[in-house]
Amino acid sequence: MSAVSATAQRVWFQTTRGSPSDVLTVKEDAPIPKPGPTEVLVKVHSVSLNPVGYKLMEMLPWPMVKLPMIPEGDFAGWIADPNGHEDKWNINDEVIGLIEVPTRINQGKGAMAQYIVVEASRLVRKPASVPFDQASGLPTVGMTAHQGLFEHGNLQAHQRVMINGGSSSVGAVAIQLAKDHGATVVTSCSGPKMEMVKGFGADEVLDYTASPLGEQLAKLPPVDLVFDAIGTQSLYDACPSFLKPEGLYVSISLDVHGVGMLGTVKLALHTMSNFLRPTILGGTERPFKMIMMHWSEANLQDLAKSMDLGNLRVPIDSTYTSDRQGVMAAYEKLMSNKAKGKIIVDMQRP
Repeated sequence: MSAVSATAQRVWFQTTRGSPSDVLTVKEDAPIPKPGPTEVLVKVHSVSLNPVGYKLMEMLPWPMVKLPMIPEGDFAGWIADPNGHEDKWNINDEVIGLIEVPTRINQGKGAMAQYIVVEASRLVRKPASVPFDQASGLPTVGMTAHQGLFEHGNLQAHQRVMINGGSSSVGAVAIQLAKDHGATVVTSCSGPKMEMVKGFGADEVLDYTASPLGEQLAKLPPVDLVFDAIGTQSLYDACPSFLKPEGLYVSISLDVHGVGMLGTVKLALHTMSNFLRPTILGGTERPFKMIMMHWSEANLQDLAKSMDLGNLRVPIDSTYTSDRQGVMAAYEKLMSNKAKGKIIVDMQRP
């Protein structure tokens, strides 16, 4: 049974490689997709933008990506058609979900549409107490922070963790998760964002614009773990001065903002050397791990429960309409590097 009365919908497509303003087009009368045997149909309320979205647009050429491709992957909405999965989902169930990057690249599927088909196993229930905008911002940042701190970093309650990029969405969630776990949190941000970051519960907040961050950290007690939500190579290079010898440096990204394709390649090669170059050849004297978030239903369920209990919030910078003016403004804000939280597109607002 389906609850869909609409016969057409608004869908955004990436048509070629380039910046969002150049390569995104909107189709106002696209057909409602039909779910396959393992899929359900979701009516999308909110889509959360992630930096990886516009980076994919700018960097991956055809045929590495299936075009046209619907952008973005994080969303929240309602079940519109359980499509035989009534053992788990009913019409109008509120859900949080993720379409992962490989699916977007290989199949052209994404979240920025009013109706989408999603694997029934890639959804969790949205708590009634959690607004749709907050819920849509949870999957990628929440699972990335959780997996980086605990699955890879093995953070313990009594330990000290340095979270680089406390004002980023991943950093903000990581601060809250680490504090809820009983760890002591040191983090970094620019001066104007320090009060906001303190509000997430960090014990010590450092202004990275005041003096080199490594020098500031070296004056504090050493940390057991570094969780780098930005991907700052210079911080890893300096980490022996503030990361315990048995500690671990976990990074989720390359800081490619404004460096272009050649700069990205150089950063990637330098990052690879973090794994491969032994200390005797000038390598840094601390282990380095670059991680990629993977889908975990249990992870996302636990994160949603934490939001329901009031122990976790996803900071929202702003919400935009799903028309061209709104979507272009949303990407402009995201790419400005000045957002103080997630950028949300409301697919149900014109």
